Amino acid sequence: MNTLLCAVIPAIVVPAWGAFAHLAFDVRTLEDSPFRHLLQSTPDEIPRMVPQAILSLLAFTALYLVPGVAALDFGAAQWIWTNEISGGNAPVGTRAFRKDFTPPLGKTPVEANILIAVDNGFTLYVNGGEIGTGGDWRYAESFCVALRPCLNVFAVTGVNTGGPAGVLATIQITYDDGSTSTVVSDTTWRASTTVPAGYEQLSFDANRWTPAIAQGGYGVSPWGQIAIPSTPPVLSPYQRQLDLDE
Repeated sequence: MNTLLCAVIPAIVVPAWGAFAHLAFDVRTLEDSPFRHLLQSTPDEIPRMVPQAILSLLAFTALYLVPGVAALDFGAAQWIWTNEISGGNAPVGTRAFRKDFTPPLGKTPVEANILIAVDNGFTLYVNGGEIGTGGDWRYAESFCVALRPCLNVFAVTGVNTGGPAGVLATIQITYDDGSTSTVVSDTTWRASTTVPAGYEQLSFDANRWTPAIAQGGYGVSPWGQIAIPSTPPVLSPYQRQLDLDE
């Protein structure tokens, strides 16, 4: 039996190991991770590392090989802004927008894929941390961020330099069971004509803010179609675990 196992296990594990290393994305991002020694092992070393390899593969699968999220679009999103719109235009200035997201009972958020465009520019925050910026509403920006297991806050500082103004966003939430749900920009977001210090933080109370107003769905004039990135960023498995552990 031992002879048979010594012959069969390498025949199975060696090819599988190459697939695992490929799935690990960029080895450089994992050089300080628990997978380091496994990824750097040679085929000759694999048989004696089978127990460790099996455990690592199972953990890798359980944590990271969830079904891939669908490509994001703005199909269900609304262009939103503050209630200052008059004749299709908004005052020049900076405004704040916020969406508090609490997951359904029994669901644990893992990450969010965010697609966003703002006329004229924006800074995006998630749970108080700055995620990214954009300065041309004709070209959407996309981001992938780790989430907390409970309440998560998405906040946008929007800048209008004149004329129409609007925030357009689609946020796909992925849960630890591989299922997803979608949050879009609509009148459930809160809006403020000022940008209070710390408004993007989890502890900030935005209940007194007024609901954002909707100016129409994706494709409405004057914005029309928006260029969407063909290759949205992906949060690496190791970085995902680091972020969740913090």
